[in-house]
Amino acid sequence: MATKVITIIAMLIINFNKNLHVLEYKSGHCYVSVRYLGICMISAYLSPNITFDSFCALMLELQEATLDLKQKHPRTKLLITGDFNAKHEVWGGNRTERTGREVLEWCEINNLTVLNDGIYPTLVRTSGTSYIDLSIVCDVLLQMKPIWQVLEDPDVTEHKCIFTEIPSDNSQGKKFRYKYGEINKVKLSEAFKYSIPGKSPTMSAYKMAKIIRATYHKSTPTVRCDEDFQMPYWWNEDIQTNILEVKKKRRRFQRETRNDDLRELYKRTYKEAKQDLSQKIRIAKISSWEKLCDDLQENIYGQAYKIIRSQLKKMPPRVQMDPEEKIKQFKALFVYERQTWTNQIIYKL
Repeated sequence: MATKVITIIAMLIINFNKNLHVLEYKSGHCYVSVRYLGICMISAYLSPNITFDSFCALMLELQEATLDLKQKHPRTKLLITGDFNAKHEVWGGNRTERTGREVLEWCEINNLTVLNDGIYPTLVRTSGTSYIDLSIVCDVLLQMKPIWQVLEDPDVTEHKCIFTEIPSDNSQGKKFRYKYGEINKVKLSEAFKYSIPGKSPTMSAYKMAKIIRATYHKSTPTVRCDEDFQMPYWWNEDIQTNILEVKKKRRRFQRETRNDDLRELYKRTYKEAKQDLSQKIRIAKISSWEKLCDDLQENIYGQAYKIIRSQLKKMPPRVQMDPEEKIKQFKALFVYERQTWTNQIIYKL
């Protein structure tokens, strides 16, 4: 019995301003792929309206594409992103469906890892949230410690923008920055006591500045990220530590395929850690909101707008207009022809 496969369109956008040398381009019923600079990027889309047999047929097509890549270009690294419409508890789903099991088995067969942390949903609707947009990498890219983030920026669709950054083999020209959280005053005090000698009556300004800089870094939690990353207003050091622990336990659970008892144990510890993290994030959001309200009560006549901007850290949307549109908007908003009160009175008469 033949299985009917629905023709699906997937899209992959390449920024050619980066002077990328594309070596190969391919497409199938559910994916498109581009190979360049030792890496192959595959963008996939599997519709939620197809049958499970059609889903398996499309996954088989993806399997053939990955095997063909391994045979022809064994040293090429693999990055796969897309809307798989497959739910699994491993990447945050509230339940595990057959499609989710199929995707996870495909990942395990090909030594692939899902980057989704299961914390931030990739699809947000008024009826609920979901985690169906996946980012999948090979072992080589996983060892390079890729940065994976669900962006907080407003989106045109219900699907959130996902940022995946693979560190380059050549770090030259790579721009990173460090986001700093609140200073831990206890750690700051201890660092000062340890760094500043009590018997020294004088100290050079250079040495004092160096000590202040070092103690600040020791007492302040940091996150290494890209230049445009916006730190959530509720973020703190404890949550960051828990996020790293949850990711570690999720990968351990995902990679255990031989021992069923051990896999079940890893699954249970991962789910407990994820629930604990969700609870801490919920408490942090409430606490941050209460702190924001207290700040507004203390300064009700002055810096309310600035306080909200500094706490929520939301940037205003960028508006890009061509020169003709700018002139049109300018004429609509401002008086650009000189008129006198006399002319207006004569015109009305």
